[in-house]
Amino acid sequence: IADSNPEQALAALLHAVRITRGESAIFDVLNQARERATAEIDQQVLRESYEQARLVSEDLMRQNTFLSERGEEDILRDAFEDGSSLVCVKCGGLVAKIRWE
Repeated sequence: IADSNPEQALAALLHAVRITRGESAIFDVLNQARERATAEIDQQVLRESYEQARLVSEDLMRQNTFLSERGEEDILRDAFEDGSSLVCVKCGGLVAKIRWE
């Protein structure tokens, strides 16, 4: 483990599980490890998606739009925050989900 050798670390873990909990426990341990890894990856993807959405939102809020000219930027901000709208990747505009099709 100290040498950063994942194969040796896995072999040591499986050996320890085999000795302490039996051969049948190996599958449970591997399944738990896979579930944890999957959950961590899903969390990272979600964090990255939120960060990208935040950046797009900030960019749109800085643009000179009809709503910003009228002092109604809060409408855009609310649409981002409540998830009722999406950003079009072609034009960069904010589109209501119900009109997205």
